[in-house]
Amino acid sequence: MQASIITDHRLRDTYMRLRQTPLVFIAILLAQMPLAAIPSYRTQNPVPAPNSSPEAIAIRNLRENIDAMRHGQNNHENEIRVFAEKFDSIETIIDSLRSQLRESSRAHKDNLNASASDLDSKIADLELVTKGAASDLRQLKEHANESSNVLTQYQQRLRDLEKVSEQQAQQINNLQSALKAITEILGKDSDDPSSKIYRVKSGDSLEKIANANQTSIKVLKELNNLTNDRIIINQKLKLPEKQN
Repeated sequence: MQASIITDHRLRDTYMRLRQTPLVFIAILLAQMPLAAIPSYRTQNPVPAPNSSPEAIAIRNLRENIDAMRHGQNNHENEIRVFAEKFDSIETIIDSLRSQLRESSRAHKDNLNASASDLDSKIADLELVTKGAASDLRQLKEHANESSNVLTQYQQRLRDLEKVSEQQAQQINNLQSALKAITEILGKDSDDPSSKIYRVKSGDSLEKIANANQTSIKVLKELNNLTNDRIIINQKLKLPEKQN
């Protein structure tokens, strides 16, 4: 009983001091007071009668406010504890994500390095193939040039052979004509005793023979059945008789 009276006196003194103190400092003071320093009014004192003093009513209200503040503080502490646990869990998740990101980045980097090495190897192989193809193309070009030169030489030789063949064919034609003329002359010598025979010598020509015998090339060709002006050595030519 005596302890309750002492406590009530202390609470009354505290209340009187609080009435002269700004509300901010009251709140700070209440927040710093330990729970044991403020006894529960409901457990130590009976419910005040309706004619209780204003001091008792103020103390009761103050105690209720303090209890509410304690309850709110406990709730805030629980919420802070929950938030701290969530924050720790988030930090753990973030650390795990960072570790996974580092591993993924390292693996991606290794893959990139392997791909780059493979690509470099393929580029080197392609360069070798390109160089080999370029060398083959140069050889083919040189071979084509050589083949073209050889083909040009063969074509030139063929043209030369064609010219020689034409010349030989012309000579054969001339020989045939001469042989025919000789044969005709030899066959007609006995038939026309009045005709004069001239044997072609070196340096002779139809023009020279015609001038020497006072006739013309046309007459000699008609008389000897010649198709051109070619004559050969020892060839016999008929000469027209001189007119008296």
